Amino acid sequence: EGMIHEAHPIVCGVWKPKGEVPGMKPTHNGLVPFNNASDEIFEALRDLHSSQVGGILHQKSLSVKAAYDRRKELQIREFRDFLQQVPERHRLVTLHTYVAKELIAAAKTPAYRRRLDMEHNAILQS
Repeated sequence: EGMIHEAHPIVCGVWKPKGEVPGMKPTHNGLVPFNNASDEIFEALRDLHSSQVGGILHQKSLSVKAAYDRRKELQIREFRDFLQQVPERHRLVTLHTYVAKELIAAAKTPAYRRRLDMEHNAILQS
């Protein structure tokens, strides 16, 4: 969560990505809803170390794929639940995968590395 706020500030629950997020329909002025209290993926990722995020996103994407694969076997009542839940989970996995890629790109810049080194040195000296 801290890295997201550093690279792409979230203000009043919306975020302005640098580019177009695949599968997302931005709201007014290209803003994308983010950090919603009902976002189960954000809740799972928000306090993790950046090295753990990829594995969790992979698990979530496999879960969405499995749900899409099972849809042919569903009864009508189950299909209604599928239509209410799975497309939203798919959208959230897409959003958080995009954000993770953006954060990785930002973390590879020399300016970010210098800042990180400076912060680590400041912590070590205190």
